[in-house]
Amino acid sequence: MRLNSNEIVIRKKRGNYRGNVSNPLDWSGGQLFLTNQRLIFKPNLTNISAEEQVIPLESILVVEKRHSDFISSKVTLLLKNGTLAEFHVSKTKEFVKDLEEYAIQRGASLSIGKIPEQALSQKGSAWSVRVLVQLAVLFLCLFTLSYFLFSIF
Repeated sequence: MRLNSNEIVIRKKRGNYRGNVSNPLDWSGGQLFLTNQRLIFKPNLTNISAEEQVIPLESILVVEKRHSDFISSKVTLLLKNGTLAEFHVSKTKEFVKDLEEYAIQRGASLSIGKIPEQALSQKGSAWSVRVLVQLAVLFLCLFTLSYFLFSIF
């Protein structure tokens, strides 16, 4: 990762990134860097297809934060080009506060709140179908495994 001139790292966190919001399981683990100019996600070497992601702060329109599970919180970004990017990070309150501060310094018209429903339509019905198919496969595997284990004893 190369920094631009006058670029300073504000926060460095371990986190997960999902650029393809239509796939609910397409998360990549790595390091998330918030600088005074950009948001940079550098994936771990163990990720097969993940690439470094760079989001200029001035391209962010809306930031939505919420607790998605008991372990971490999710931050969803709506970018000016209409795409979504999602991150799982810890301590989202401090992260979003710094993101807002430096994005505004870069001239972004950033708002913190709820992402409009029409932007979330990128997930579409394919997202729900994939989740249901993946759950069905998981239950089938668990059923087969339990059947196999109980038949041995």
